[in-house]
Amino acid sequence: MTNESSSPDIRSLWQSQPTQPPSISPEDIRRKMQKFEHRIFRRNIREYAGGILVVVAFGFCEWKLPAPLFRLGSGLAIAGALYVMFQLIDEHRSVRRRATWV
Repeated sequence: MTNESSSPDIRSLWQSQPTQPPSISPEDIRRKMQKFEHRIFRRNIREYAGGILVVVAFGFCEWKLPAPLFRLGSGLAIAGALYVMFQLIDEHRSVRRRATWV
């Protein structure tokens, strides 16, 4: 429950504040954008490396383990890792397509 009498005071204080143009330059925006894209690139590389590690490790388990349930679990882990890697690749491609439209 808010106090209705203080609400107009806060609103008028907010509206009476002096406005300033943004102090960020286009070069700053470009630099921050490149830094953000590089951060995403590094994250994706880590995801790909992890996915490859999962596929290799569980592929070895799939090949060596005799129990059908272990083999099924290994196959599902491989399928999940491949799905995640495919989603990352697909998202990367769609971002590139959207960037060329702009």
